[in-house]
Amino acid sequence: MPNLKRAPIVLCILLFLFWILFTGRLEWPALATGLIASLIITRITWRIFLPPVHATTRPVAPPMHFRLREIMILAGLFLIDIVKATLEVSILALSPKIRLMPGIVRADSKLKSKTALVILANQITLTPGTLRCTF
Repeated sequence: MPNLKRAPIVLCILLFLFWILFTGRLEWPALATGLIASLIITRITWRIFLPPVHATTRPVAPPMHFRLREIMILAGLFLIDIVKATLEVSILALSPKIRLMPGIVRADSKLKSKTALVILANQITLTPGTLRCTF
């Protein structure tokens, strides 16, 4: 059994290392900002990331289970949709006469999980062409 009291320290160190990796800056102000941000994020979120560490008397939601095959299929389909949407937006932007039909489309979803709804919302907003999505 690992030492569970070290979990927030490990999370903070990992966040700080990612900060250094992504910013690529080793000056004192950048390092201090990264360390402060890592400490704040760890303080706020370590109970979310490491729920088994905490003793609780109230019921805890079961952990999410991901299926690797379905995630790979979803990622592949999403990548294809991103490429298609990017090409369509590029063609529209480069065409001399733009024929756009802006509008708002409402689509009801049968998704129940908040995580699934967030993933759907991210996929819609990440697709080039603002909210171009087919259901």
